[in-house]
Amino acid sequence: MHKNVQLKKTGSYEKDSFNNIYRISTELRKFRTKLILSTHGFHKIAPIKDVLIEAGSSIIMLRGTSTKNFEVMEDEFTKFGFTTDDLVSLNHTEQYKALCLIATKKGRHGCIVELPKPVKNKISPTIS
Repeated sequence: MHKNVQLKKTGSYEKDSFNNIYRISTELRKFRTKLILSTHGFHKIAPIKDVLIEAGSSIIMLRGTSTKNFEVMEDEFTKFGFTTDDLVSLNHTEQYKALCLIATKKGRHGCIVELPKPVKNKISPTIS
């Protein structure tokens, strides 16, 4: 039986969502599956951060991400020598860069990556 994640100062909806994520995350690796979560504020997922890391989640912080988001994951990024200064310095580089913690078969890897540029919409209206 799975234990409930201890959550403080969260609403009922968040608590139920986090407990559901916790229950399924313990089985993800067995099925070679990963969760994809998108958030504007990492503070919202702070209560389940350790669960996500243990489940093999990768973390991507895009250029322009708040340093408050970095602080939630700071202990993970510092293992690879990254600081808030590295995140802030992305603001002074090309538009398509991100600070990442990537889960691999050999463990975690911290890096700064250049992301592909968006694909231009080449669909043109049909003329009848």
